[in-house]
Amino acid sequence: MSRGLATNLIALATVGILIALIGLVTLSASQLVNETVNDQFKSQELQLVGALAQQTEADFDSLNSDILGVSLQSAMTTTSPRVREEALALMAEHAALRPGVITSMVIFDHRGDPRYGWPESFQQMIDADGRLPYSPPSSILEETRAGNYVQLDILLTSASHIDKAEGTFLLIAPILNDLRKTDLVIYELDLDALFNEILGVIEMDERGQLWVLNSIGEVLFQANDAIPIDSLLEKLSLASVFSFRQAEATTYTVGSDERLGMIAPIRTRGDNMVIILSRETSAAVDQVESDLRQIFALSAGAIVIIAAMALLVLRYISREAQRRQQEIQRRQTARTLLEISRALNSTLDLEDVLRRIMGELAGIVPYDSAAVFLMDRSKLMVAAHRGLDVSEHEVAEFDLDEAQAANQVIQTGRPLVIPDTQLDERWKTLSSSSPIRSWMGIPLRVRDKTVGVLNINSHQVARFSPEEIELAEAFADQASVALQNARLHEFEVKQIEQELVIARDIQTSLLPSAPPQMDQLEIAAYTLPARQVSGDYFQYLPMPNGQLGIAVGDVSGKGIPAALLMAVITTALRDEVARNARPSDLLSSLNTRLLERMKNTHVNSALMVGVFDPPTRHFEMANGGMVQPYVSSGEAWSFVPVGGYPLGLSQRMAYDSKTVTLAPGSLLLVVTDGVVEAQNTAGEMYGFERLEELLNGLPKGITAQGLIDAVMAAVRVHLGDQEPQDDVTLLAIRSLEIIAPKLVETAGSSAASQDEKTDSEAAETATGQETAAEVPAIVASLESTKGD
Repeated sequence: MSRGLATNLIALATVGILIALIGLVTLSASQLVNETVNDQFKSQELQLVGALAQQTEADFDSLNSDILGVSLQSAMTTTSPRVREEALALMAEHAALRPGVITSMVIFDHRGDPRYGWPESFQQMIDADGRLPYSPPSSILEETRAGNYVQLDILLTSASHIDKAEGTFLLIAPILNDLRKTDLVIYELDLDALFNEILGVIEMDERGQLWVLNSIGEVLFQANDAIPIDSLLEKLSLASVFSFRQAEATTYTVGSDERLGMIAPIRTRGDNMVIILSRETSAAVDQVESDLRQIFALSAGAIVIIAAMALLVLRYISREAQRRQQEIQRRQTARTLLEISRALNSTLDLEDVLRRIMGELAGIVPYDSAAVFLMDRSKLMVAAHRGLDVSEHEVAEFDLDEAQAANQVIQTGRPLVIPDTQLDERWKTLSSSSPIRSWMGIPLRVRDKTVGVLNINSHQVARFSPEEIELAEAFADQASVALQNARLHEFEVKQIEQELVIARDIQTSLLPSAPPQMDQLEIAAYTLPARQVSGDYFQYLPMPNGQLGIAVGDVSGKGIPAALLMAVITTALRDEVARNARPSDLLSSLNTRLLERMKNTHVNSALMVGVFDPPTRHFEMANGGMVQPYVSSGEAWSFVPVGGYPLGLSQRMAYDSKTVTLAPGSLLLVVTDGVVEAQNTAGEMYGFERLEELLNGLPKGITAQGLIDAVMAAVRVHLGDQEPQDDVTLLAIRSLEIIAPKLVETAGSSAASQDEKTDSEAAETATGQETAAEVPAIVASLESTKGD
């Protein structure tokens, strides 16, 4: 006899013995179980019916609490019709708490007339004729109509229903209204829905029955109408049933069947009820015997099946472990690729993207060297390289014909792997001693177009596995998107820079190249844009009557939009100054002319305009939103109190003007808000206090240009290494003294006078230079004082 056959016979004998043992154990167990199962069944059924009765009582208590809560709401106790909507909303809200159980809700006044009803159909009947399908019991209305407060607590009762043959079960609670009368709130209950919620959890076969009776013996609910309750009520009177204080059990017969009845009282604040559960006494034994037979069959079958399934289970476990391992690897790969995508797309700098591609690639596919080739017309350009074989990539660009393998990748758009570069004619190295033995080329694709090749090199033959090729292709797709975004960004930045240079040139051409020459004034101006194109501007406006107009403005925002509006305002200024000699009129005309344009573009412009009259040395100013100008007559500096709203805010703008006299030696300074709002690294603004302290510390006789240099030096010291946050523009005016020439002079005296004038101008120039030279020391002194 072979070993295999003997093993099979032993296995069969073992299975037979186990089945026989299971049969004996099952038979013995059935005899023992039958002796106690009836008592256990009775005890369990009593516990069940008692629990159902308690659950029913709890459910009615919940309804009682809810209706009591409704009766105490102010919207219910107020008889005024003003609270109608609030009351109806409250009724709908409470009805929604028990959908299907509460079928209607009505508020009756003390006379029995309905006031509010839910659902909407009830309220419509109340509004129409006041007739409803039910009304409060007459015994209660007799008391409430007499004007007495009826303390009903909560009452569960039944009343006739005009639309139904059976009674309607009502839950009633009193409401003491604001007139000290007793109104009533009534819930109409669907007891079938209520009891189905509570008792529907019981599994009832055709031999079981469940009833709920009220105190007069009416069947309120039954789960199986095939079995009558008469046989049980013949043995137990209705009075005795309702006298039970807890769940009780009794036996009775229906035909030839002996049944077990479990009875439990349900106590509510209104009509009492009783729940009765009836089962056949043989049901428990039958169930146990059926279970034991099933256990025997299942046990015998399990022994047979276990032996057959053991090998299958082991094979399944092995395959499942392998599948899970593959799933873990796929998830790890997906998570890694997601992290790589985030890292590659976290920057738009092309060089940084290329460095990250080389770095992240090593974590996906280990390599000895790698490079990124990008298409540049008909050539390949080495955009990035990492590894020791630098000689392989010394040439920055080369023709496609020189790299047959890379060319094939570009033409086909598919990955290419060369397991052994020494045996493949498509591989052409630039160095005879190249250590590269296996090569992988992955296409870099953008919208189905190959724009380059990702080269991955190894010094080992047949280094790359199919899984690594798949990973490298997925990585290349992520890298292609990052590269394309970076290249587009680089192109857009260059284009914007070119546009900004052009816009800056246009803007510079619109600003005055030099101040006008006047005997009475020395004028200097300076502007520093926060961006390459500024929104600040200034203009000199010569007028036909010999007067000189000066304008300094600040367009909201920065960059090209602000510069374009500046150009429009500059053109309008030159046009309107010919028609409006006074600064206030000039600002009003400009505001009217430019209002619609500024509203459409959502920008505005601050603008200060001044007109200097040489004979009187009067300087008349009007201000539309600019920093108030500062003036000094040789003493302390003070600001000129002239202000107004910027242009472009409203049509109803009126501007006032102020006039100052610029006596010889007087100084006037106009600045934009970029000066006082310049912030240092600590977030502190330069501010008016620092500016005024600087101005009052300047030496007498300082020139207009020296004044601007001093302010700008102080602002730069305050900013430190930071660029200005806003455009900065300054315009300074210094009033000069004119020496009137004598009418009759001898030649000698004329020459002497000329020499004297020359000496005077030289002295004045020297004084201005000495003053300008003192500016850095003044700024340093002020800063050190601040520090102290």
